[in-house]
Amino acid sequence: MTTLIANIGTSDLAVKIDQYYIPVRFDRNEPNIDESELTENEQIVWTEEWRQSDIIKKLCPELEVTTNPQGKQQFSFRELTEKLLAAYQEDEAQWHQRISPGRLQGVVNTAKNQFNARFAYIFVTDQPTQHPDDSVYLFQILKKWFWDEMEFQLIPKYIPSDISAVSLDDLLNFYDRFFQKLDNQEEILISIKGGTPQMQNALRLQAVSSTIPRQLFIDPCLSVKNVLNGQPSQCQLTAYWKYMRNQKYQTVEQLLERWDFDGAINILKSWQSVLTFFTQKEILKKREIKQSRKRLDVVIDTLKIARSLFNLDVEGARNIIENENNEIAENDQSRLSEFLDENYYDSLLNLYTQSCIYKNLSQIANFLARVHSLYESIIHHLIKKKGGNQYLNNWKINSKQFQDTVGDQLFQEFKKLEDRSWLEPRHNIKFSRYSKRNYLEIIIKHRAQTNANLQQDLDHWLNNPFTFNSGTFNGILELFKSLDYWIEKRNDLVHNAEGISQQRIQDFNDERDNKACLYEEIVPILSQILSSPLVELNRNYRQEFVEQDNYYIYSNAKESAIKLLREDTTNN
Repeated sequence: MTTLIANIGTSDLAVKIDQYYIPVRFDRNEPNIDESELTENEQIVWTEEWRQSDIIKKLCPELEVTTNPQGKQQFSFRELTEKLLAAYQEDEAQWHQRISPGRLQGVVNTAKNQFNARFAYIFVTDQPTQHPDDSVYLFQILKKWFWDEMEFQLIPKYIPSDISAVSLDDLLNFYDRFFQKLDNQEEILISIKGGTPQMQNALRLQAVSSTIPRQLFIDPCLSVKNVLNGQPSQCQLTAYWKYMRNQKYQTVEQLLERWDFDGAINILKSWQSVLTFFTQKEILKKREIKQSRKRLDVVIDTLKIARSLFNLDVEGARNIIENENNEIAENDQSRLSEFLDENYYDSLLNLYTQSCIYKNLSQIANFLARVHSLYESIIHHLIKKKGGNQYLNNWKINSKQFQDTVGDQLFQEFKKLEDRSWLEPRHNIKFSRYSKRNYLEIIIKHRAQTNANLQQDLDHWLNNPFTFNSGTFNGILELFKSLDYWIEKRNDLVHNAEGISQQRIQDFNDERDNKACLYEEIVPILSQILSSPLVELNRNYRQEFVEQDNYYIYSNAKESAIKLLREDTTNN
């Protein structure tokens, strides 16, 4: 559906006097007025003095309108249109053919013929002081004329009586409320020519600032010859598309500052549909925006990859690159192909980065959930690195094989750590988070016993001191243990369907024992764990994404997307 929206004012009415249609009040010095092809007589009739004389000396007496030839305003437009409306209603046959809404007729013709519009919202003034330029009776004339002429409906939108037609701030609020009630999926056409300059500015600004993407401005071209002969204005369609594009891109940048890839994608897809709309309506040529569309495609695919990785869907992200003809791979601003390479992608860094992002966004529940995932992923990673997978079957320990390998002393130590005095070699143990950590500890100790070169692994696991405000923790093991408190708190809150506020975090900080870290230290502790030689993280990645404030994958996706969007506004 297409909706026409228009201001109206004193320049939207001409009445036939003798052989010409004379504007009732046209007192604007508009640029580029087309006075070509006027006859000598038409040039004389168009002069302001002649036009005013015809209205004052001929039309006003005919309608019995009070005049003041010596005053600044020689008659009241409100009074004239009120009496013209009465005359029109009384003798439609005479007055219908004498009335010409030339500008608005051209606008309506364009909306109806090119866009199949069937109605228009018209902004109308009816001020408490009965201002002489009020359009209240003009609207009634136009409503009747357009329905009689072409069965086109005009719907009034009265500017509230407490809003002055020259108060820009108040008008901006009024037009904003109007646009908020419209369906943002429809097409809208806007004509701003009528009304006060403040009404024109307010309508234009709020239209382009609205959430309605498919919008065009209908600009009637003033032809004096058409006006004098009662012909509708020719119109041209204008899209403030570059302004709208800049607005969309600025919003995308704001969303990306909060790492909202999904929101950014939705806005850019919406903008793509707007460009399609503009090309279909022949406002823009396809060749004009070919490069812009190409950049948009690359940006959207880049953000889709980031979104997939945020959902831990690595294969989905790789499929996007493979299915898009290497556009992203060829983009020298992006390292996504490198990050997604099977030899380089690091799931630990992905989870760590997401933890950092959620922490900075103060999304506490999501943050603690990612910390939990990262905690277990690091344990899994270390178990695999230290050769522990060979004793496992679907995360159950083959107790006998494990005992035979590590020996009875370490197996008994494992039973003690597990607090499972009843454990026998024939039992299989289903891992909990703590069981996995205990199992890893025994694996590391066994390796240190059998290979002197691996004593350093045990030292990192148990002995290297790490000092934070909440205390000193000995080895990676105690760093893990310092996180247990927060993971348990997160699990309790999830199971009880409770939220986590900043105040509760402070309460939890106060309630913790000396084995737990402060909430504010969770990310630094994760950073220390990932920086340990035990984890064997890629050195370059560790320096770039753990030891510096740079977000793995996501910083690059964000920055390359923003750079391409800025290039688009500069080069097109």
